[in-house]
Amino acid sequence: MIIMSDNFIKFIDKPITSAYSYIRVSTQKQATEEKHSLSFQKNICESYINTFYPKTDKYIYDDVGSSYNDKNVLYYLNKMIKHMNDNSIIVITDISRLGRNIKQVFNILRKVEKKKSYIISINDSLCYNHTKIMNKQFLHKIIDSEYSSDLKSEKIKKSINYIRHNGGHIGKPPYGYKVTKNAKNIPILIENEDEIQIIDHIIELSQNNNSYQEISDILEKEDIMCKNNYWTKKSIKHILDKFYPEHLLANFSEKIQNIIVSPV
Repeated sequence: MIIMSDNFIKFIDKPITSAYSYIRVSTQKQATEEKHSLSFQKNICESYINTFYPKTDKYIYDDVGSSYNDKNVLYYLNKMIKHMNDNSIIVITDISRLGRNIKQVFNILRKVEKKKSYIISINDSLCYNHTKIMNKQFLHKIIDSEYSSDLKSEKIKKSINYIRHNGGHIGKPPYGYKVTKNAKNIPILIENEDEIQIIDHIIELSQNNNSYQEISDILEKEDIMCKNNYWTKKSIKHILDKFYPEHLLANFSEKIQNIIVSPV
C-alpha cells in the first residue's frame, strides 16, 4: 500500500526495525551550500522518517566525498550497510546521493536485498526492493547519473586541455597575480598591482637585512595581510624565493664567506 502525506510517499506499510538517514555531498564546499548541504538533506530525511516512522529507532550517517571512479571510499555508507538491521529502511533525498559509481552502488543494493531492507529516494519517489518495476526504475536512475557525470567530466577535460594548449592558466592565481581573459576568452595571469606593491615592500625589507620573522612581524604591525591571513616566515620565504631570488645568492655568499674566514 502506498500512502501520501504532503509531498512524501510511504512505500513500506509494515513495521520496520530501524530507519537510517544517509546524506552525502561530493565536496566540502557543497557541505555548506543551501541547496545541497548536509543539513538540508538531513532535515528532509528526518522529516520523512518522523512523518511515517516516528517510533522507529533512527540513525544518521553522512559522507563528504564521491564514489565516482573509485576516487574516494564512502566510509560511512559502507559502515551503515555493514551494521544496519534486517527489515530496515534507508532514506536518501535522491538516488545520486548513493554515488555515481555503478559497480559500488550495485554492491550496496545487493547487500540491502540480503538484509530484506529498502532504500527510499524521496525526490525520485522510488523505493528499491519494493517492486520489480521500481527496482528497474531505480537502476536506470543510477545509470543515468553516472552517464551525466561522465559527460560533465569529459567536457571539463576538453576545456582544460584547450586552455593549456593555448597557454592559459588553470586554477587559483598565485600571489602577485590575478586571472583575466584574453581576446580568445582564455584565462591568463596578469600582475595584481596591489599585491605587487606588497611584494616590493617585502623585498625592500629583505634588502634592509630583516629576517623572515622580522618581516612577518613588521607586516602584522602594519596590518598588511596575505589574502585573508597574516604573513608567516614560510610565506615570506616563498615570496622572496619567487620574486627576489637574489637574496638567496646573497645569503649563500655570506655563509661561504663566514666559513672561509672562520678559524679552524
